[in-house]
Amino acid sequence: MKKILLAIVFLFAYTFSVQAQVLYGMTYAGGKNGTGVILSFNTYSSSYTKVYDFDSTNGANPSSSLVRGRDGKLYGMTVNGGSGGYGVIFSFDPSTFSYTKLKDFDYTDGANPYGSLMLANDGKFYGMTVNGGSNDYGVIFSFDPSSFTYTKLMDFSIRSGANPYGSFIQASNGKLYGMTEYGGYTGPDGLSIPHGVIFSFDPATSMYTKLHELSLDAGGNPYGNFIQTKDGQLYGMTLDGGSGRRGTPVYGTIFSFDSTTGYTIPEKTFTYPDHGGPYGSLIQAKDGMLYGMTNAGGASSLGVIFSFNPTSSTYTELKNFDGTNGANPYGTLMQTGDGMLYGMTNAGGASNLGVIFSFNPTSSTYTKLKDFNGANGANPYIGSAFIEVPEAGPLPVTFTRFDGKNKGTSNQLLWEVENELNLDYYELQRGTDGRNFSDVSQIKAAGINSYTYNDNIADVVSTVYYYRLKSVDKDDHFKYSTIIKLSTDRNKIFAEVNPNPFNNKLVIHAESLIKIKATFILTDLSGRKLYKQERLLLPGTNIVEINETGRLSKGSYLLTIIESQQTRIIKVIKGN
Repeated sequence: MKKILLAIVFLFAYTFSVQAQVLYGMTYAGGKNGTGVILSFNTYSSSYTKVYDFDSTNGANPSSSLVRGRDGKLYGMTVNGGSGGYGVIFSFDPSTFSYTKLKDFDYTDGANPYGSLMLANDGKFYGMTVNGGSNDYGVIFSFDPSSFTYTKLMDFSIRSGANPYGSFIQASNGKLYGMTEYGGYTGPDGLSIPHGVIFSFDPATSMYTKLHELSLDAGGNPYGNFIQTKDGQLYGMTLDGGSGRRGTPVYGTIFSFDSTTGYTIPEKTFTYPDHGGPYGSLIQAKDGMLYGMTNAGGASSLGVIFSFNPTSSTYTELKNFDGTNGANPYGTLMQTGDGMLYGMTNAGGASNLGVIFSFNPTSSTYTKLKDFNGANGANPYIGSAFIEVPEAGPLPVTFTRFDGKNKGTSNQLLWEVENELNLDYYELQRGTDGRNFSDVSQIKAAGINSYTYNDNIADVVSTVYYYRLKSVDKDDHFKYSTIIKLSTDRNKIFAEVNPNPFNNKLVIHAESLIKIKATFILTDLSGRKLYKQERLLLPGTNIVEINETGRLSKGSYLLTIIESQQTRIIKVIKGN
């Protein structure tokens, strides 16, 4: 039994046991036919199993990761193979190891998908192809796994954006967000500026909106996906460009994007030879940090593992690939329930065909777990990543997140799930001692990935509250989530900045339960103090305005709120 303790501001989560987990992934090459494999890797026994060999007829050269459907099967795509050689959509049942080809791409409706499928709240998969379609710049499509219906939804073009290598995410507003590697603005002289675009797609209306055209100055030509962090911000990476590119060799950026305002903020420029060339995507781990990999740079010029703090915009290089332990990763890390990060490299290892590895973000310990040798797979490629599946097969539901926040007289709970199979409802339970729980509410399973609930605690006086979720399926089987602990302090201030990004005036909404004196300090990211104000807060909601912000340049700043028993830091963005 493994015990995990996660400590977050205002939140402590306790996990009492961890079940053995199996990771599923794919390689672009190798295997019996040289066209890639599906593999499984047991994280506790370190046992590797090749479970399927791709071939030209049923699909060849998968580049991305698998996605779990609501039926418990894993779904994916290949770049090549199939009846026309343009790739396929397939399913794989991890309980029976059965592979089923579901769709052959025929070029007219899309060709050569490098990204992964994305399961949206409407139960359909959404994806993109790099080539094919009416303009030969790729398409957006949906695939309904219940009816096996494929629908081409949009043809990319030079102006709208072209050749997407990544995948969609569905943001909290229900829209899909993605990036293209090529395309964008075409000038009056007919010459294009082909560094890609950021766009949204509304699955309810099939409306495509080009939100931002990328450039080399701020970063261009992305190959990966967005992630949405816990504060609602979108983060991505580009392969090329960045600040200082005219005087320093630069190889891409980390950037943030506000889907509400359309502001794009370069957060980090990769400079060679220190690091450069990220093909994969970022992940946000349980510690709140973003983690990723570069394909090149580092001490051996073979890539690095890094972390990025989205609050302070601090970049930290954690591990250099040296060839022996792996080289040139093209994919994305993933985090298992025990907090470990797992990934694959495209090259390096004993046969120079790539490796499987783990990385402990707490101790910064890197472990090479398996060498690809050709027969067992080779060269995981763009977007490659693992997906975690319980060893005994799909469970009724998998909790990927359960946390909360106190807001005075209510506790706001949020949980995110995967694999919601045959589930009837969630029963939210609350206690004040961590041992005895009472029912708060039943929330009907709705077939979505994210749930929220506001628990009114005005009549339940305590300084700490414990919560757990009981998931009950339609056969009355049930299991419990982890227990989370929310601390409440009647002296604490709960504050938010709205709007954020701001323009000429920074408006802070500060909620206090008692009369208390607080200090508000605005600094730049280097720590230079720009503004300081002391304010007596009264019980209730207080509006604090900083009117001298019109002189600030566009970019990111830190707002620090200090009172006698707490300090809170909020990242704010100055717009135009």
